Amino acid sequence: MIHPTDYRYLVKDLEQYLSDEAFLQYKLEIEAAYIETLAEIGVCPKDVAEEIVKKANIKIVTPELVRKKEAKLKHDIRAMVSVLADNVSDKAKPFVHLGLTSYDVVNTAQALMLKDVTKKIILPSMIELEKKLIELAENHKDTIQIGRTHGQHAEPITFGFYLSGYVDRLGEAIEKIRKSSEELRGKVSGAVGTKAALKIIYESPEKIEKIMMDKLGLKPARISTQIVPPEYLADYLSQIIIAFSIIADLANDMRQLQRTEIAEVSEMFSQEQVGSSTMPQKRNPVSWENIVSQWKAVMPHIVSVYMDILSEHQRDLTNSASSRYYIPEIINAFVYSIKRTKKNMDNLVVNKERMLMNLKMTGMIAAEPLYIILAMSGHPNAHKYVKGLVSKSIEKNVSLLEMAKKDEKIQKLMENMPEEKIKKIRNIETYIGTAIKTTEKITKLWRTKLGL
Repeated sequence: MIHPTDYRYLVKDLEQYLSDEAFLQYKLEIEAAYIETLAEIGVCPKDVAEEIVKKANIKIVTPELVRKKEAKLKHDIRAMVSVLADNVSDKAKPFVHLGLTSYDVVNTAQALMLKDVTKKIILPSMIELEKKLIELAENHKDTIQIGRTHGQHAEPITFGFYLSGYVDRLGEAIEKIRKSSEELRGKVSGAVGTKAALKIIYESPEKIEKIMMDKLGLKPARISTQIVPPEYLADYLSQIIIAFSIIADLANDMRQLQRTEIAEVSEMFSQEQVGSSTMPQKRNPVSWENIVSQWKAVMPHIVSVYMDILSEHQRDLTNSASSRYYIPEIINAFVYSIKRTKKNMDNLVVNKERMLMNLKMTGMIAAEPLYIILAMSGHPNAHKYVKGLVSKSIEKNVSLLEMAKKDEKIQKLMENMPEEKIKKIRNIETYIGTAIKTTEKITKLWRTKLGL
């Protein structure tokens, strides 16, 4: 084994979709759907179609036989077709692959495979993660946490509000992946897209394509060359990478929150698990780091995806090797990371006490509400004045609230301010705006949309 996916990161459920054997079966399924279509319109005898359909599976057209044939022919689809033809009667042989070009089979099989893996593996895995994030956001909608910008303490939020941001982003990603998978296209248009070979076979080649695509549950490309326009695949994989980036962003945040000096969350650490070969005390955020690493490994593949939009004239072969790498690698790493994130969230430990302690760490978080209240009370340059108080607080190592209590100008301006607003300064953990309300709104929205 050469590739780490094979022995370390493989999602076993994906083998039935992404393996060479699985893709061969998908290609044979296309051949079967095509011959059934020819029989339906009267071009091919029904008994011939039944014979070809019966033999169009990998138990008969085995990967081993196809590889041996390809070694001689130097052409993968012609090798598959030859093995299939070798296993049918002389009466049936002329109808095998009749009027098709290789990428009628390859592009259509690829679209069907990606649509299947999206519906049966990717979307259910994403929805399971989304459900868990919703539960955590709801459970922690009022768990106070310090918000951070540029790595610095900013203003209070709640942990549930923070997670609801990811609930919304992941929910949008689910819908976009579903939509882009449904837009993947197949084709039966021949070597340059004109359907010339099909026109010899039957007077209405468009009817052949429509009947066949309906059988497969795919949309036909409105126009094609030897290949389906590559933008459909590029859009689909772009949405996968965007969704993966959201998960990597979450993983990176969780990793940062697990730092020794922050320690607001922690991941499961088994009794026998080792964090370092030399430092017994280490409990590293390895699961979160692995997810970020998975993303780093496959995210650059999107450049190859975009480069493969270029295909000279009616088609060249410059995408042949690249797509064999990036399709399975992107999808496997993505699904692996979804499942690992879900497991991490199932076992996430949230330290509420540490969150509250971090909130009060600097003693300066009241600066914004203080500035707003002063401005509303008529102070001509409240922002500058509070900024000066912050500097003095830091210099004297006292909290901003203590400095404000001793400041006569501030106390005078605040005399007529409603107690409800003054409370935002005295009890900074109440300064969370619409965090709880927004969390409830977002979680309810995605529970409804996804039927959770």
